Amino acid sequence: MKIGVIGSGFIIGVFSEGMKQYKNVELYAIWGRHEEKIKSFDCFKKYYTNIDDFYNDKEIDVVYVAVPNSLHYEYALKALKAGKHVLCEKPFCQTYKQAKALIDYAKKKKLLLFETIMIKHAKNFEKIKKAVNDIGDIKLVEINLSQYSRRYDKFKKV
Repeated sequence: MKIGVIGSGFIIGVFSEGMKQYKNVELYAIWGRHEEKIKSFDCFKKYYTNIDDFYNDKEIDVVYVAVPNSLHYEYALKALKAGKHVLCEKPFCQTYKQAKALIDYAKKKKLLLFETIMIKHAKNFEKIKKAVNDIGDIKLVEINLSQYSRRYDKFKKV
C-alpha cells in the first residue's frame, strides 16, 4: 500500500514513524505548500507542491489528510474523487453534513474512509474498559480529553 500525505505539520513526523513498522506500507508521497518543509521529511519517494499533481499520481493508494481542521472536508473529498482511499486526521469534519457527504461518496465509489483517532488504543482508555464492570450500572458518562498543546504558551501571551 502506497500512502500519500497531505500536510507538513508536527503530526506527519509521528505518523511516518508509526507507519515504518508495517512491512506492506510505503510512505510514497507528500504534498505541502513549502518545498523545503516537506523535503525535511526524508522518508518519502516523491514531494509535491502542486496538489493536482499529487491527486493525479496513480501510484498513491491511500491519502492521509493532515491539514488544518477546517480543510479536512475539502481535501478528503478531492482525494476520494481522485479514487483514493482516505485516512483523515481528527476531527473528521466540521459538520455532520460534511461527514455524511464524505461517507456517502466513499460508499458509492467503494472506497475506504477512516478517521485516524487513536483514543481506543490509549492506556487510560484500557483502564476505563477494565473498570467498567466494577463500576456497576452506568447512567451517564462525560469525558474531557485534554493534552498540552505546543501552541498553548503562545496563546497565553495574547
